[in-house]
Amino acid sequence: MHKIATLLRVDAAELGAFFGLLRHPGDRGEVWVDIVRSPHAVEMIEPWKLSRDQLRALGMMRSLLG
Repeated sequence: MHKIATLLRVDAAELGAFFGLLRHPGDRGEVWVDIVRSPHAVEMIEPWKLSRDQLRALGMMRSLLG
């Protein structure tokens, strides 16, 4: 995700959210959660930890799927 985001000059977390991937930072690195295949895992990520741009991208992705 980071390499593609760098290539496109966008934030990796925002790009991931557009495709339904939420970044969850941890002590030993980061984990990307796929909300389409693992919707139960999204509840681990609190909405206030997402940036405004991530929330917007995630909302757009959800509206396209809905």
